[in-house]
Amino acid sequence: MSNIFDSKPSPEEKKQPGYTGPAMLPGMAMIAMFMLMIVLVAGFGALTGKIDPHLKYMVLGMSTLLAIGILGFLRLRRWGWAIMVAGTLLFTIGYFYFWRQTHAIQPIFMSGFSLVFFLYLIRDDVRIRLR
Repeated sequence: MSNIFDSKPSPEEKKQPGYTGPAMLPGMAMIAMFMLMIVLVAGFGALTGKIDPHLKYMVLGMSTLLAIGILGFLRLRRWGWAIMVAGTLLFTIGYFYFWRQTHAIQPIFMSGFSLVFFLYLIRDDVRIRLR
């Protein structure tokens, strides 16, 4: 009998019908959905002019890159995971910087969420599920 924390079944165990590999954890899907929501809000804000015109193309480019990473992450690809990890770390730093400049309370909560998501994504349990 294999360990419950192993990503692959032991050789003596039969594979279940329809087994395609390691499954996605619920936290991974939730983080992907949350990041997709942030990307959509940022992209919509850039397109409607809510963001500084000098930053418009940077926000659109970063949103596009992160959306591609999210789709790769949902397919359990390692490159998608790497883009998601970089995105959560950049969001953490960006929200913390925004909080230091404005001293508003909302950015520190967003920075905390992003930091928790970053710490979740770098766990071994998440990394062993990627191809």
